[in-house]
Amino acid sequence: MAEPLTEQAAVQIAVTQHPGFQADLERLRAEAAEGALAASLPAPGFTLRRTRAGEDLEWEASLHASLARLIALPWLREHEAQRLTEAGHHAAIRVLQHALQARSAWLEAVAARQQAAVAQTALESAQASSTLAERMQQAGNFSALQAARIHLAQAQVKAAALAAAAQQRSSEARLRLALGLPARTALTLPDALPELPAQAPADLPDSAQQLAQRSDVQSAEARWQALQSGARADQAQRWLADAEIAPEWAIEGPLRSGHLHSRTWELGLRLPFWDSRVRQVAADSRVRVAALELQHTQLNALAEIQEAHEAARLQWQMAQHQQTVALPLARQMAQQNLLRYNGMLIGVFELLDSAQQRLQAEQAAVMALRDYWLAQAQLQTALIAPPGRPLPAAASASSSNRPAADSAGH
Repeated sequence: MAEPLTEQAAVQIAVTQHPGFQADLERLRAEAAEGALAASLPAPGFTLRRTRAGEDLEWEASLHASLARLIALPWLREHEAQRLTEAGHHAAIRVLQHALQARSAWLEAVAARQQAAVAQTALESAQASSTLAERMQQAGNFSALQAARIHLAQAQVKAAALAAAAQQRSSEARLRLALGLPARTALTLPDALPELPAQAPADLPDSAQQLAQRSDVQSAEARWQALQSGARADQAQRWLADAEIAPEWAIEGPLRSGHLHSRTWELGLRLPFWDSRVRQVAADSRVRVAALELQHTQLNALAEIQEAHEAARLQWQMAQHQQTVALPLARQMAQQNLLRYNGMLIGVFELLDSAQQRLQAEQAAVMALRDYWLAQAQLQTALIAPPGRPLPAAASASSSNRPAADSAGH
C-alpha cells in the first residue's frame, strides 16, 4: 500500500480481502458440500426391538434403506454435478462484477486526483493574478471594479478547487469500500490515468463466440441441464419415492428352552395414483421454463455486449477528439494570448478568460479519458459476464430444485 496502487493491484485486493466477496466463496463451498451429501449413498437405518410376553422373549433386528435413492443415484449425481457447475458460474459472475466495481472505483479515484491537481494549478495562477491586481489597485493602475472582477474570478477558481478536492476524498472513500479496506486506510494513487490507446476497440467476434464466453449463458445452460437430469431422476423414482427395503432377523422362544431363528425381507411402497401426473407436469414445466430463460439470457447477453462495445468505441472517439483537437487548441490559444498580453495588445481579463478556457479543456480531456476506461472495463466484463445486471437466481436457491429423492426416508 506504500507504492502507487495500480488497477490490477486494486482488483487483487478486492477479490482477496473484501469480506462480502469472501462470504460468497464460503457459500459456494457450502453448496459443494451439500451437493456431495445429496449425491451420496443413502445412510441405512437400524432398528432393534425386544418383546417379552410371560415366559417368551423375542428379539428383532432390522436394517432399512431408501430403495429410491439407490435406483436414482446415477441421476442424482449427474444432477448435483450440473447444479454445482451452475453455482460455479454464479460465483464467477460475482467475481467479475466485483472486479468491475473495484476497477471503476479505482478509475474514478485516479481521475478525481488528476482533476484536483489541475484545479490546484489553476488556483495558484488565479491567486497570483489576484495578488497582482491588488498591488496594481494600490498603485492606482486598477480601478476598484477591475480589481473586484479579478478577485471574483479567483474566488470562483478556488470554489472549483475545493469541489475537486471534495470529489477526490469522496472517490477515495468509495475505493476503500470497494476494496474492503478500513475507512482510514492510507491510499497512494497514480497521478494520472493510463494513456489513451492508439486504436479504437477491435470488432466483436461472431455471436456464437460471444455466447460461448458468457458465464451467465453457461449458468443458464447448466441450470436447464440440471433440471432435465432432475426430471429424469424424479421419473425414475416416482413409484419408489418412499420405498424401503428392510431385511429382518428375529430370535424368539421360551426363556429356558431353545430359540427359533427367522429371517424376513420387507418391501414398502407408496402408490402415487393421484400425484404422479401432477408431478410430471410440474417437472416438465420447470424444464421448459429453464429453456426459455436460457434463450432470454442469450438475447440479453448479445445486447449487453453490443451496447458496451458501441459505448467503448464512442468514448474512445470522444477522448481522442479532446486530446488531439480540443486540448491542443485551448493550449495554443492560451499561449498566444499570453504573448499578446506581454505585448500589451490585450488586458488581464482576456488573459484570465483564456486561462479559464484552457482549464476547462484539460478537465474535459481528463473526464473523457476516464469515461473511456470505464467503458472499456464495462466491455471487458460484458464479454464474459453481465456488467451489473442482477443475477437471475442465487446458486443457493437452486437447492430447492433437487429431486424428491433427497428427502426420501430411510
